[in-house]
Amino acid sequence: MKSKPVILRQPPLTGYGLPNLSPSCVKLELYLKAANIEYIVKPADPRKAPKRMVPWVHVDGCELGDSQLIIEYLKQRFGDPLDAHLSNTDKVTGHLVRRTLEEGTYWCFLCQRWVEDDGFAALKPFFMKMLPGGPLKGLLLAFIRRQTRQRAISQGAGRHSRAEVESMAAQDVAAVVATLGDKPFLLGDRFTSYDCCVYAFLSAVAFFPGTNASKTFLLSQPPAMDYLRRITESYFPSLLRAQFPVIGSSPTVF
Repeated sequence: MKSKPVILRQPPLTGYGLPNLSPSCVKLELYLKAANIEYIVKPADPRKAPKRMVPWVHVDGCELGDSQLIIEYLKQRFGDPLDAHLSNTDKVTGHLVRRTLEEGTYWCFLCQRWVEDDGFAALKPFFMKMLPGGPLKGLLLAFIRRQTRQRAISQGAGRHSRAEVESMAAQDVAAVVATLGDKPFLLGDRFTSYDCCVYAFLSAVAFFPGTNASKTFLLSQPPAMDYLRRITESYFPSLLRAQFPVIGSSPTVF
């Protein structure tokens, strides 16, 4: 008996050439595509999510949250076509890169997008379209921003200056780019689940509006930009021209 499609719950935050403004949503959807798992995207209200965060999925009659925990479940449920060939050393490298991005770079992104006024200005139009509340949605978004800023302060990244956060993010990106080197994918010639995370974060650096040290560095690295182009061509081809407006050129620098 054929299984039902996975229902992927995520907000409609496509913009700036990105599949979604949330790296976690990009990571999970890319995994579903690359692992050839049938899925349907439906809107998401984080208040109804099992962990009160996006994305989440409905699968086998259950609701699961957290992109990485979801991927681990999907591997057990549908098999592991992307990572089964990896050595233990490869898996350790992939794990370290993923955790750097998700537990370090993520908080820098959060500060750059929600705390800094220019980053928030790039996010605001998308959330104003998405949020309920009519004329009060501006107040709701301001409340969400205050809560997000407090999360960043509690974690620690929100206690740093803008320059310090930018430097931390740039060091993370440089480390990931060095690990990638000139290989087709993070761990060699084959796309793996770890590339889902790397693509999600590096594309967010390259194509989200603004100028910062991470973006300036990444755009100067042809192998890394070729990596992004290669994955976009394979899995999000409709976004290729938005990322690289003239085929064969460098991406637009905002």
